[in-house]
Amino acid sequence: MAEEKNELVVSEQSLPWLKMSDKAVKAVQLSRSVHRAKHGLFANIPIVCQGPVCPYGETCMALGNDIAPEGEPCPVEIAQILELYEKYSEELRVDTKQMVNLSLLKSLIDAEVTISRCEAILAKDANIIQELVTSVLPNGRVIKNPAPHIALDIKAKAIKQKNEALQLLNSTPKDKAKQGAINIIDASTYASRIRAEAERLKREQEKIIDVTPEEETKHENRKDNN
Repeated sequence: MAEEKNELVVSEQSLPWLKMSDKAVKAVQLSRSVHRAKHGLFANIPIVCQGPVCPYGETCMALGNDIAPEGEPCPVEIAQILELYEKYSEELRVDTKQMVNLSLLKSLIDAEVTISRCEAILAKDANIIQELVTSVLPNGRVIKNPAPHIALDIKAKAIKQKNEALQLLNSTPKDKAKQGAINIIDASTYASRIRAEAERLKREQEKIIDVTPEEETKHENRKDNN
């Protein structure tokens, strides 16, 4: 265990703040093994199943079929994460060996799951307009004003997060079109520069051929006078 501990935390001499019990070392080793796994980065996305009291229980397939594993990670979200991971990795041709790509993929899938949660709440509540408390008068009277359901605001932010992740992965048709346009412009600019340079060289050559040096002109004039 001591050898594994030294390997894990480097050394207590070089990093004294990393003093850990054997139990803590085992926990860290387990966490590292999870994060090194194919879907390890997504381990903290699924909520813990709360059974009948789950805020998304009204639309939960597992709860509706009486197979919800209360106290365990949500099977519905795990299935969604695995499906999105496989689909996006394939469609976007994500190199999952690169940490940056995995982080973007996680952000994308996290946003998708958040959107699904918001949609589940909106499906249950039906009314997308809520009466929100804006103030309380000295006499205790509560003032309420109608406002869009808070799930709509959370969903909008998640959609923005999703779009940003997609843009960074250069996957949307708009991004691909922009990239193609840039390539076309670069090629056109390059060709224009070549033509301009060719025309410049041509003009220089014409000057050399057509223009008589000043000394030769004077010499010809003296010969004519004689």
